[in-house]
Amino acid sequence: MRPGTLRVLGIKEQNVLDPLFEFLGRRIFGPERLRLLRAELASSVADTWRDHKADLERLRHELSDVDRALYRQTLRLEEHDDPNHPVVSLAKRRIEELAGRRTAIEDQIAAAEA
Repeated sequence: MRPGTLRVLGIKEQNVLDPLFEFLGRRIFGPERLRLLRAELASSVADTWRDHKADLERLRHELSDVDRALYRQTLRLEEHDDPNHPVVSLAKRRIEELAGRRTAIEDQIAAAEA
């Protein structure tokens, strides 16, 4: 083989044609082609719907976790009367973070439900 020439690989026609004719005969021109296509489309939509439903459930669970965390932080605020206490300032900062996360989760849920 000379340098710079491409090597050609040969494939037997029968190895390609048999599966191709079987596919064309069954999926494109076969009498059951519409039923097969309908089943595939329904399956893909069902999978997408299951994924969507799982995402919504995860977001709702995360929202519940954030609500519990917010509640715990408000309890911290109630424990201290001194507004300058370090626990109070940390709790306030955490509440702001959690409130922002809660808003983002609510927006994601609303977008997923729409």
